[in-house]
Amino acid sequence: MKNILFIASEGVPFIKTGGLADVVGSLPKNIDKKYFDVRVMLPKYTCIKQELKDKMKYKTHFYMDFNWKSEYVGVLEAKVDGITYYFIDNESYFSGFKIYSDNVLDEIRKFSFFCKAALSALPLTGFRPDLIHCHDWQTGLIPVYLKERFAGGDFFRGIKTVMTIHNLKFQGRWNVKDVKDITGLPDYFFTSDKLEAYKDANLLKGGIVYADAVTTVSDTYAEEIKTQFYGEGLDGLLRARSGALRGIVNGIDYEEFNPEKDKNIVAPYNAANFRKEKIKNKRALQQELGLEQDDKKFMIGIVSRLTDQKGFDLIAYVMDELCQEDVQIVVLGTGEEKYENMFRHFDWKYNNKVSANIYYSDALSHKIYAASDAFLMPSLFEPCGLSQMVALRYGSIPVVRETGGLDVLVNNAGVVDDRYLMMLTEDSLTRSLDINIKGYFPCAQQAALKMFKKKSGVIVNISSVSSVLAIPGQSVYSATKGAVNALTATLGKELAPYGIRVNAVAPGFVETEMLDHIPQEQREGYLKSVPMGRFAKPEEVGDAVCTLCDPTLSYLTGQTLILDGGLSL
Repeated sequence: MKNILFIASEGVPFIKTGGLADVVGSLPKNIDKKYFDVRVMLPKYTCIKQELKDKMKYKTHFYMDFNWKSEYVGVLEAKVDGITYYFIDNESYFSGFKIYSDNVLDEIRKFSFFCKAALSALPLTGFRPDLIHCHDWQTGLIPVYLKERFAGGDFFRGIKTVMTIHNLKFQGRWNVKDVKDITGLPDYFFTSDKLEAYKDANLLKGGIVYADAVTTVSDTYAEEIKTQFYGEGLDGLLRARSGALRGIVNGIDYEEFNPEKDKNIVAPYNAANFRKEKIKNKRALQQELGLEQDDKKFMIGIVSRLTDQKGFDLIAYVMDELCQEDVQIVVLGTGEEKYENMFRHFDWKYNNKVSANIYYSDALSHKIYAASDAFLMPSLFEPCGLSQMVALRYGSIPVVRETGGLDVLVNNAGVVDDRYLMMLTEDSLTRSLDINIKGYFPCAQQAALKMFKKKSGVIVNISSVSSVLAIPGQSVYSATKGAVNALTATLGKELAPYGIRVNAVAPGFVETEMLDHIPQEQREGYLKSVPMGRFAKPEEVGDAVCTLCDPTLSYLTGQTLILDGGLSL
């Protein structure tokens, strides 16, 4: 069994400001416990909720030389969801209402102390990691200290480090003289091939230089940060370390973010019943926040760190215009003062339409995801982004700025308007054609334009078994889905020279609201016609789509996968 220690500045469920905390909280739970013992070390901030502090037990304490003083280091321990957490305690560094401040020097001092204290505390925990997983600049000194003052100890010999870059923009930069004093590192480390960058000390750079491996939050971002535009001044170093650099796509905890089991929302729902149940969460949030209770109000959610990276200048530019529409905008988050005050201003100006909640609440964030019709996230750049993944999980449509690349397009639109030939109307025919086939063309066109640039991509069209199985009364639906199959084959051939694959999934009967409108007797008749004796689950269709996107099927294009439980055989 191998031992892994995550060291980070924040982590769910104890403290969170952004996606970093979600990764640190969810990833250890999902690493195979048969082979790995994964633990987490965090600062013990005074702003951690008391009920979480109550889970912590005193383990030990000691005094450590740091920044020309002898500093107290307390070590506490807690077990949550089968994971052991360690906490480094020193109220002079970890007090306050927020975990981060705008004073860069104070932040450098705080997290330099944390890095040294974390390593110093390890022998006292009884846990020796084979690998330390460091996250962002706040833990950038861990690999450096391991190669410096901790290098000679038997306990630390052979420990490997991974440095994960969640956002390259934030690097922990300050003048060399002050950082030398704070860290106690000798002159040797402050050269251009180590911690020095553009005449300043750079803590993230130190982590990148000295870590055994470097990862970031997506394959695309791993490539982007090696360019001058996205490299934030470290592109040369990242190109030099490209052999050790890997992109691993972030993900979310599907147990924590599960609208069917979420205890934070008033009305749980799933893919089958969300049209009926999701609206109840909007009503509840409107009531809680004092907004007008109206089901028809288009609710836009924003859950974010309030920084310039997240594109809030773009929102400020259109906010007055947006508030002329029949919308409600619910904001949750903290960050830069100017953006906090911006949303407070619009809350005052459009109190019946804007609710600015300038703090962070995990429970409220879940309510916003569940209640909103759309999720606004116009980031100027986004290494990976978790919020849009959560929004999709809750059926809230992400509205984003075009940034980064595009790997996959799923063309999924369809309406069934069963009518026999002599009962067709011009309106029903036009509606079916517009939704079921016409809309596929511009989506595929725009996706292909993005994919051309990198000579790769996957388009998956959602068809139907009705395209190959004649069902009386579905002449229009069958014709449109047959057109989807033909479109798939043609585009598969047309786009193949550009590295773009196009395939389709043709489901049979699926347990969605579309089936709810079919009379019970008719449903039972359909069920008897399916050899597997059941209808498909929505997630099975999703799995089929994911399979068609998998690189292992890189030679498959222009094909339609029939997913019908044997119905068409």
